[in-house]
Amino acid sequence: MTVVGFSIMMILIFVSSDVRAFIDKTNYTDAGSISAGKDKYYSFTEGKYGATYSINVNSSMPLDIHVVPSLKQYNFFSTKDSFNEFEGCQAYQTKSFSATCHVGNYIGIILFNQAGSGFANTTAQFTIKIKEL
Repeated sequence: MTVVGFSIMMILIFVSSDVRAFIDKTNYTDAGSISAGKDKYYSFTEGKYGATYSINVNSSMPLDIHVVPSLKQYNFFSTKDSFNEFEGCQAYQTKSFSATCHVGNYIGIILFNQAGSGFANTTAQFTIKIKEL
């Protein structure tokens, strides 16, 4: 008798240059740029509840950073509605962010460049590192 096992994984891909999805990552690094008034959104699910992540962001311009529990909360942020975020996992107008966040099985990270007048270069160059602990 032969037993064959298999698993099915569903991957969601978001169709937007400002949304980046990564599935089942435990050590992720990226770099890029964000124009003034724009955001970048990173999301993933680990498939287990109660994970802890180390999140580090460095930027050439001050950014607002929010760690949210769902894509729905990002959509609220995008439409300037009130939204929920993980407590202690946010910062405003910072060039350097480091936090340890205790989350459910989904994590979304919003990087927002609200640069205004008075800045010679309003495009922020950033790096982001996310690691499951």
